[in-house]
Order: sequence, then C-alpha cells, then structure tokens
Amino acid sequence: MKGKRLILFFLLMPGAVFLILFTALPFVTMFEQSLFKTDYIRKEFVGFRHFFDTFKDPEYYEVFVSSMVYAGIICPITTFLPLIFALLAYDTPKWVQSYTKFVFFVPSFTSGVIMTNVWRWIFQPRIGLLTYLIGLIGIEPVMWMGNRWTAIGGLSVMTISGIMGVPLLIYMSSILSINPELFDAARIDGATMLQVKFKIVFPLLIPSMLLCILITMMSGFFIMETILLMTGGGYGTQTFYFNIFSEGINRQKIGLASARSVLMFFVIMTMVAFKRKMEGMRE
Repeated sequence: MKGKRLILFFLLMPGAVFLILFTALPFVTMFEQSLFKTDYIRKEFVGFRHFFDTFKDPEYYEVFVSSMVYAGIICPITTFLPLIFALLAYDTPKWVQSYTKFVFFVPSFTSGVIMTNVWRWIFQPRIGLLTYLIGLIGIEPVMWMGNRWTAIGGLSVMTISGIMGVPLLIYMSSILSINPELFDAARIDGATMLQVKFKIVFPLLIPSMLLCILITMMSGFFIMETILLMTGGGYGTQTFYFNIFSEGINRQKIGLASARSVLMFFVIMTMVAFKRKMEGMRE
C-alpha cells in the first residue's frame, strides 16, 4: 500500500510543482503588485486603490462592453455550429469525419500573425476581398476597422475562424465515448437516425457543450494579437486581456494592470463555478 502511494506521489509531483511555480506563485506575486504603485525602481503602497480606480474608470466600462459583445458573438457560433457538424458527421464514413476535423482545425495550427495578415487583406477598405465583393452589388467601400462595431464584428469573425476546431474535436471525442449499444437499442425500438441524434446524442453532449461555452467565452475576453495588429486597441475594440497588456506594458502601470488581472481571475473562476454548478444540477 505504501509502495502504491509512493508511486502516486511521484506521478503527481511534476504536475503539482508546475502548478505551484507557474500558477500559484505568479498569482500571489500579481496580487502583491496590485497593492503597490511601482515602476520596478520605486514602490509605493497604495492598498486597494487600483481596484477602486478600475471601477471608477469609464474607459474600463467600455472595455467591459466590448468584451461582452465579443463573447456574445463568438460563444453561440463556436458552441453550436461545431455541434451541428459533429452531429451530422458522427455516423458518416471515417474519411468524412477526418476531413471535417481537418477543415475545422487547420486554422488553429496557423500562426495568429499570419492569419491576421490574411484577414487584413480581406478587410482592406480599398483593394480588399470584402470590398470587392460588396462592390459587385453596388455598395461603397467601408472602413471595416475604422468603426467600433464593424471592427468588433470583423475581429470576432477572425477569432471564430481560428478556434472553431477545438469545440468540434471536443464534441466528436465525446460522441465516440458514448456506448454504441445505446444507438443499437434505439434503432431496434424504431428510432430514426434524426431521433437518435437529438434525443440520445444531444443530451449526452450537454457537459461538453458547457465546457465549450466556457472556452469560447474566455476566447472573447482574451483576444490579443488580432486587435494589436488590426486596430491597435483603438475604436473601442479592447478586450479585458488587451487592456491589461496596454496598461502594464504600454503605460507602465504595473499595479493597475495587476489589479485588473486579479479581477479577471475572479471573473473566470466565477464562470468555472457556474459551469460546475450547472453540471451538478444535471446529476
């Protein structure tokens, strides 16, 4: 018994060390920095002033609205569209399933900078592909990245194209883990394939769907390089993550950026707790 515990200890130790060094200690350091006004040369203790300043900052409420809009666009599309494709593809030949996963997941392998440059050409207001297409129906060129809402919409589309493969793989892996005897029993009882998909498979995918909702909402909060390269954070397109980067790196407000990182951590933890609560209600 002691030998098994010792083996278990050594197996868990690398993960525990990684968690402590790269998650717990950085969070403690970040919280400590949020209590000080510092430029890494001088330090002045300010307590919770940075947290209060965040809630009083009208620019941060603009960031909050933008982040919610990103999440509101990205989350439903990247949660339910891959789900539909997974339900359609799970009983198809293996090559069809492999091709579907390949098509959806290829953008995830591509560098974000490369993908952003492709989309920059698409949204180029004079010679871009989108400008050419709308010109065919008589619409004048649009400054896609020069208006807050068209920019947010365009950046959301860019993000969707890059993360769509992750939910699809989650759904298809979850479907493969379902006992095939359930499908056979349903077919023997006279259920059609459509009924099998939506009355058996779909309810069993709800935990995976909750996970995808969490992941895709966080993707809306953490858009970074596309904003940096497309708008530079202007026109009200900042997300929580970009705002932390802007305050900490560009403006050298280390304490304020740390405070906003702490707030972002608790937002994510709240989302995770809500997901666990929803899963517990189903059990």
